[in-house]
Amino acid sequence: MNELELTPTQTIIFFVVMLLLLAYQLYKLSKDTITIELPEQQDQKPAYNPNYGAYIQLAGKRYN
Repeated sequence: MNELELTPTQTIIFFVVMLLLLAYQLYKLSKDTITIELPEQQDQKPAYNPNYGAYIQLAGKRYN
């Protein structure tokens, strides 16, 4: 703690105060709750062709 030029007693008090402030901030943070509302799921048809995999296999055999 040379930058602040504190005595050892002041350093200990400083650390205790900082730890108490940190504990208070963590306690305050844990009390806050976040509610996330998810949109309702709708049944949608897939946007791709059901034979999509067959096209990929065919292209792999034809062009490789």
